[in-house]
Amino acid sequence: MTISDDIVKTRKRHGCRLCGGRIEIGERVVRRSGFDSDGPWTIHMHLECEPLTKGWDSMDWETISPGEFKRPQNAEAHCERTGWGMSGNKPHPMMGISPN
Repeated sequence: MTISDDIVKTRKRHGCRLCGGRIEIGERVVRRSGFDSDGPWTIHMHLECEPLTKGWDSMDWETISPGEFKRPQNAEAHCERTGWGMSGNKPHPMMGISPN
């Protein structure tokens, strides 16, 4: 069960749960947290990778491996196309939350 979806600026390095790519310190990412039968969990995803999960259910999450998806090549163009400004205050199109 997902408890929260937040857009945060990272304080340490992480790996993207979808593309497996490095998330650098200070990068803005989607942080999703919740709990399941194994206890609490937190994952991090690039802003441009997260829309790939639209419509996913728990089985989709259980059957993917980090690196299974390729990060979009031009993150800035992708974010502009989806209405998500890399440094703006537009709400994220998938979650309806602001990046602050």
